[in-house]
Amino acid sequence: MLLPLSPSRAVRRVAATAATMLVVIAVAVRSGDPAYADDYTSPLDPTVTYSVPSLVEVGEPIVVSGNGWKTASGGAGSIIAIKLDDGAVSTTRDVTHPVTGEVQANKTIYAIAQADSGGAWTAEVPFPTSANSDANWAAGQTHSVRFLTGSLLTGDAPRSLGAEFTLVEPGDPGDPGDPGDPGTRASQGTRASQGTRASPATGRSRCSARTWATASTRSPTRPATTCSG
Repeated sequence: MLLPLSPSRAVRRVAATAATMLVVIAVAVRSGDPAYADDYTSPLDPTVTYSVPSLVEVGEPIVVSGNGWKTASGGAGSIIAIKLDDGAVSTTRDVTHPVTGEVQANKTIYAIAQADSGGAWTAEVPFPTSANSDANWAAGQTHSVRFLTGSLLTGDAPRSLGAEFTLVEPGDPGDPGDPGDPGTRASQGTRASQGTRASPATGRSRCSARTWATASTRSPTRPATTCSG
């Protein structure tokens, strides 16, 4: 027969359970955790998708991925130039082309990813610091990542897709009501509705033709521009 818990033991058990839940939430906020990655679909090609973390811990790599990224003929995987804040961040690292090995002279290309023959790719983008870039990012800020194809591989399909994310302190799940707080995000819409969100089609610099796709319920429709890599 199970004996009822004494009030003091019951309080300790509740406290221990709450502490465990907080640890789980904090761990889930890490940049690469799928639970806090938003999924996006290209407004021009529904077979092209990508994932970007909605929350990124300061100092942690920005883990991004995609599927369906192929050349125009579909015979090979794309080569993706990755930029931060639409090219506003320049790296001091040597970023090399995955095929030719050539160091990129354009320092706004912060990283490069190569998709496999099926169009799938994953990249860990180094968090920008004063040691590897000209940026000085801090918790609470919102930044963006841009994926560009067409200029690094002959015959590649031209694309310019991106998404925004919020920076948080390491291990910080966000305070109630914060944009990055899990509870707040859950009340704003399901992951399924966020996944259909179309991101801006371009960057701000050297951009011309303006096109825009309808965003999900979490984001209003906004204009986007098209830029080359």
